Amino acid sequence: MKKLFLLILVSGFYFTSYSQTSSKADNIRKILESTGIADQSIIAINNMFQTYKTSMPNVPKKFWDSFSKEIDANSLIDLIIPIYDKYYSEEDLKQLAEFYQSPLGKKIISTLPNLTADSMKAGQEWGKSISEKIMLQLQNEKFEEELKQ
Repeated sequence: MKKLFLLILVSGFYFTSYSQTSSKADNIRKILESTGIADQSIIAINNMFQTYKTSMPNVPKKFWDSFSKEIDANSLIDLIIPIYDKYYSEEDLKQLAEFYQSPLGKKIISTLPNLTADSMKAGQEWGKSISEKIMLQLQNEKFEEELKQ
């Protein structure tokens, strides 16, 4: 009888914690879907495919079409859920979901891809500028040997 009681007790804890985890995972999935992570990742993958297609023009279209059918954004979401779970509590997720439903949250979601692209471009220009300054300074200080390596 004790063993049966213990089994029921442990099972109860297991199913309770599983349902909470499942609920939390569902909330994270909803947040990720509302922010368009899946759509953005598919766009990024398609851009990557386009780069490959351009650099490898002899690869038949059939290959890319076949490979693209294997791409499932849900697999990315499944990888991201544990990361959100690690950093955000149930209450955090509730507030995040509410925020993303607000006018500002919706604006952030809609502008984030362009904001990210513009920021990356600015970062590349900044890095290029620093790199050019380094090279100029190395030349001015006569470090030709290091420049050749």
